[in-house]
Amino acid sequence: MGANNHGIDPWTLGVIASILDKCESLGQRKFGRDLLVTAASFGDRASNFKLVHAATSQGRLHDVTESLQHVGILAKTGNDPQAMALLGMALFSQRKEQEALTWLRRASAGALDFPGAADALILEGRILMSHDKSGAMAVFQRAADELDDPNAYFYLSKLVPPDLAAREVYLIKAAASGVMEASHNLGVIELAKINKGGKQPKALDDYGMARDWTEVAAEGGFGLSMLNMAMMYRNVGLRDQAMEWLEKAGEDTKVLEEAQALRENWDSEDALEG
Repeated sequence: MGANNHGIDPWTLGVIASILDKCESLGQRKFGRDLLVTAASFGDRASNFKLVHAATSQGRLHDVTESLQHVGILAKTGNDPQAMALLGMALFSQRKEQEALTWLRRASAGALDFPGAADALILEGRILMSHDKSGAMAVFQRAADELDDPNAYFYLSKLVPPDLAAREVYLIKAAASGVMEASHNLGVIELAKINKGGKQPKALDDYGMARDWTEVAAEGGFGLSMLNMAMMYRNVGLRDQAMEWLEKAGEDTKVLEEAQALRENWDSEDALEG
């Protein structure tokens, strides 16, 4: 039974689907998903875009073949940079980097006033980083200058020389907008300054900005920063708090091995002292 049998146009169905998607009830969200699929099948542009975007993130493009075709048609036949960008992202998720790069470049050739422009530029820059660093730098710089995108600042910090003052400026801008890895990197830089100075911290406050930036990233769920917080606490004799951070780090699969190794090392030290 089609949407128009009830006098409801596809766009309205898509709007209702978006509202239901925000509900707490699983049943309402499922109904919203069904409405979204229906709206997309009737050609609603926004609904098709939402389905493809979600499927790209989840690696399930095979579930939305009709919607992907719809996006592809809009990208290839119309002046629709949002469709071009989304097609590029979908192709990248399928490991078709060169095709993805072609569409991402077409999307960003004009004004960056379409939804998803920042994400498209960042992905374009990431693809270029492996073989064209100057090209990547230009793309990230554009995303920073025209869109003030925090991820652009973060990637710029990766491309400038480590000893360049601009690197910290880029990291601070990224960290201030919530990029956790940028906060972590700032903490690492401050720790390096402390180590270079040769003065062993006796209290947490002696870590200064190193502790502040590291704690921001650790509280934000960044595993490597949790490990660094654990070591800071351990170094100043606060072993219980150090173990709390180490246990939190152990819940992050990305740093699980490091957390286990550090714990074994500490257990050995404690056994020798005991």
